[in-house]
Amino acid sequence: MKATTTGAVRRRGRSTWRWWLPEYQPIRRKLWSILVIPAALLLVLAGLTVYGSTRETVDADRLVRLARLSQASGALADALSQERASAALALLGQPAGLGQSARSVDDAMTTWRAVAAEVADDDRSDATRRAQALMDGLPDLRIAVTDGQQHTAFSVVLLRYQLVIAALLEIRQGLVVAGAPAQTAERIRAAVALSQAAEAAGMLQSGVARATTMGALSPATASQLASVRATYSQALRDWDAAAMPQWTAQLDQALSGEQLLTAQRLDGVVSRTPVGERLSLPVAQWMQAQAARQQRLHEVTATADGAVVAMLEDWRRQRAVIAGATGGGSLAVLLLSVLLASFVGRRTARSLERLRDQATGIAQAGLPQAVAALAAHPSEALAGPAGNTRSAVVLEVVGDDEVAAVAQSFNHIVATALEQATALVSARDEVTRLIVDLGRRQQILIDALLSRIDAAERQETDTERLERLFQIDHLAARMLRYNRNLLRLGGVPIAVTYSVPASLSDVLTAATSHVEGYTRITITHVDEILIRPPAIAAVVQALAELLDNALTYSHVGVQISGRRVGDRVVVEITDSGVGMGEQDLVAANDLLAGRVAAEAGVRHMGLQVTAKVAAEHGLEVLLHTSTGVPGVTAEVTLPWGVLQPTSHRLPESVVGAPAPRLLDRLAGAPAVRSLPAAPPPAAAATVTSAGLPVRDREARNAPPAAPAVTAPRDALTRAHALSAIQRGQLAARAGRTSTQPREGDLP
Repeated sequence: MKATTTGAVRRRGRSTWRWWLPEYQPIRRKLWSILVIPAALLLVLAGLTVYGSTRETVDADRLVRLARLSQASGALADALSQERASAALALLGQPAGLGQSARSVDDAMTTWRAVAAEVADDDRSDATRRAQALMDGLPDLRIAVTDGQQHTAFSVVLLRYQLVIAALLEIRQGLVVAGAPAQTAERIRAAVALSQAAEAAGMLQSGVARATTMGALSPATASQLASVRATYSQALRDWDAAAMPQWTAQLDQALSGEQLLTAQRLDGVVSRTPVGERLSLPVAQWMQAQAARQQRLHEVTATADGAVVAMLEDWRRQRAVIAGATGGGSLAVLLLSVLLASFVGRRTARSLERLRDQATGIAQAGLPQAVAALAAHPSEALAGPAGNTRSAVVLEVVGDDEVAAVAQSFNHIVATALEQATALVSARDEVTRLIVDLGRRQQILIDALLSRIDAAERQETDTERLERLFQIDHLAARMLRYNRNLLRLGGVPIAVTYSVPASLSDVLTAATSHVEGYTRITITHVDEILIRPPAIAAVVQALAELLDNALTYSHVGVQISGRRVGDRVVVEITDSGVGMGEQDLVAANDLLAGRVAAEAGVRHMGLQVTAKVAAEHGLEVLLHTSTGVPGVTAEVTLPWGVLQPTSHRLPESVVGAPAPRLLDRLAGAPAVRSLPAAPPPAAAATVTSAGLPVRDREARNAPPAAPAVTAPRDALTRAHALSAIQRGQLAARAGRTSTQPREGDLP
């Protein structure tokens, strides 16, 4: 029932004249409209067909290159056969034609190498590599033939040439099994058979020439010559079986003539010579007749090779045309589907891109700005997001399809996020107000406690009880510091101001007086530098937190120093404690530099307060460790903005002012007017028997003679009183009386 109602609402909201647009159609209907499944199947089938045709075209091109290599191999084998005959004559004492034959072989070899370079490495056979290696040894073989005719073995020379020619014929034989069409493969077999017949004629030519120099015909020589003649006859029969009729007619015509008749007559003489008798025939006439026979055979072979290359090239062109026609047909079939898919895809993609851009803009800018605006104006957040704030984070909904539904859902999510942000802002404001209220209430109680302690200290004369009161006073002062930290984290500024600059030494001393283990702090070096009045309280607070952290994790002393570096001042606080891990150190530095937000809670309240002070006054705080040295070093860089030119001097009224209370008290408390220095009454003692300074109670209530400096319970001068009280306590425990402390002494 609910789905029917929703569909009815959707149909009523749809524009009737734009119902055909994709954004007004559901996704399922869009997918059916572009025929995804049939188009995909057709694309796969067309791809397979085109792939097969393309592979056939590639194979045809490979076969053409191999056929050209076979043709070049046949030409090179013919040249080598002629050089072999010339080498045989040279060994017989007739080296006249060896140079010309060698040049012909070099030309054919150059052509062969160029054609072989066009063949891919995967298509090169072992015969091709073996032929290249054997060709590299031909120059040495020629030198051996020309320079040592009497010392070079006839059989070795003939064998070296025979190996090269055999490798070339093997290359031609490999074309038969390379994947050519059946009819073309038969023509290739015919051409290879004729090459074998020509090689057999060449071997017979050289073998007979060698036999004429050996005297009587041996059985091995006779058997070898008979085998060569049988190979020649078998090659011609293979040629007749596979050659085209016009090729057979051309060979019959080529093997006729007077020279061929002479070659047949001399061949008959060789075949009729019995074993044990000497071959008696003219060697020169024999060599010329056999060379003519080989030349006719090579001419017909070249014609057959050319015809084979032409056939393969025609087959390659046919494969290319078929591949193109298949691809074109598939493209034409898919054209309508592509156009429809393109139209629907563009419209859908445009809607999705618009949704993506708007959602990204809202996520990156709109929503953070809205939340920031709510956080900056909590009163508006408590009353609910304003209309302009909500409109800034709303997506534009176009159409009535699923993309529009996603946009509406996103708007609901953003609205919920704004409501949650409003609730969080409200909760954070409540927690902040609670912290501030508790801090102010606690401030009143701490102030009352300090007043009671102050009254007890003024009336106490016993050394031991005064020491215990001082310890309680110090604990209360630390409570005051922690409370001020809470107030600062709650956004309430500390109303502690000074009207004159303070030296860096006094600032460091005041910072040490705010921590518990101040006796373990050593001030090693301090340059003469003045701090501007507005930054004194903040610098003291930041240094006190860093000192407290160093003392907490270090059981030995902590060293602090301050040095001028250019136009800035660097304060270093070094401890020898347990140190920090690398990840903790990086996280703390990110917090101090303001790169990350502070975590909720008071576990790292000191670092949070230091980070706030650093951000307000431009301080740079960095924690680091040294290799091989335990502990952590905190570097606080004071910029030029918090420094006072050294030409400024403190007025005498401030230098000689009596020290009020030891530690800084209530934030925003009424200011205590520092008075000019006055000699104490003659009857009053300045120090007790235990070495503790006696406080001048009358001076506190005396009317001011002249307003000099306004500083609410000044921490700088009270730090010197802390040093005096500390020395007095140590002297009392040692059982001796201390002299009156000097105001400029440091702990």
